[in-house]
Amino acid sequence: MTAPTVPLLTVEEAAALARVHHNTLRKLLNAGQIAGAFRVGRQWRVPADFCARFPVEPAQDAAG
Repeated sequence: MTAPTVPLLTVEEAAALARVHHNTLRKLLNAGQIAGAFRVGRQWRVPADFCARFPVEPAQDAAG
């Protein structure tokens, strides 16, 4: 039995779908805030369905 496959996007493709700059998306990826994303060597792969969960909820500030 094989796992269901989800189309994967590059950082540039995912950033275009989310309408954010690719550096913004890279910061979120490096912080671990995009579920299901993983690295292949030095490159990130992002699940195509991440846009349904975007934007990422910001962490609650203690002052806020």
